[in-house]
Order: sequence, then structure tokens, then C-alpha cells
Amino acid sequence: MEGRDRLGDGPPALGTPSQWVRVQNNRFLQPTGGTVFEYGTAAPLTVSGNRYYSSTGAAFRLNGNDIAFSQWTSSTGETGATFSPITFPDPDRTVATYMSSLGMTPSLDAFMTEAKKQSKNNWRTQFTAKVVGNYFRAGFGIAPLP
Repeated sequence: MEGRDRLGDGPPALGTPSQWVRVQNNRFLQPTGGTVFEYGTAAPLTVSGNRYYSSTGAAFRLNGNDIAFSQWTSSTGETGATFSPITFPDPDRTVATYMSSLGMTPSLDAFMTEAKKQSKNNWRTQFTAKVVGNYFRAGFGIAPLP
């Protein structure tokens, strides 16, 4: 995000990438407004199946110009894209809420204390990255990792 001076903007694709830029099947969400995607490079762009939302009408920036969703799809040729609010089952999950779900003290410090106790003789899967990550994934409606 080099050279950015606006807070709340989505990911920019700027500079001179050496190959095609492909962005597909992602979610870009700016519920309090802002640019959801900026493209300002001569490298070819392939976009498809993305979900976007911003409370800002001209939520895209293409080659320095703020444009609306309809202009974005016609200019980029994106297919299968949608522009509407995105809801998640429980997006406000934190380490504290995870600890609470385990019936433990709901804080990051308490989690770190427990995680530091991990050892070969005291292995608890609820303090592994996979299990904790799956807790957060579920909050965004994403399937757990196997």
C-alpha cells in the first residue's frame, strides 16, 4: 500500500507486475465506506466471482478514477461478481471469546498462559493453531481446515 494516504481503502494493485494479475472468488468488504479495490497498473487483470460491498457508491478505483460497480464490471470484464452487503455468522470473534467458549478466563493473556503450557506431556489440541484458526473461520462462515 505504498503511497497510500487514505484509511479504509481495499487492496491496491499498483506498480508494474511482471505477469497477469488474477483475483477470483474473494470477498472485499468496506461496511463504513471506502474503496473496495483499486487497480492502477498496465498489467493484464483477470477478475471473476468476487463479492464486494461498500457503503460508498463509487467503491472502485480504476487507473486513478473512482467508479461504481457497474463500471467496474464493464471495464474489467468481471463475471460472476456481486455487490451487496455481506453478512457473517459471528465476525466479532476474538481470542477472549474463544477462551470463553472453552469455559476459561476470557482474555488474550489467559490464552497465552495456557498456550505456553503446551508440551509433549501436556498437549491440548484446543491450543493449536488449527483449532483456534477453525474457530475464527467459523465466525466468517468458512469451512474448517481438515
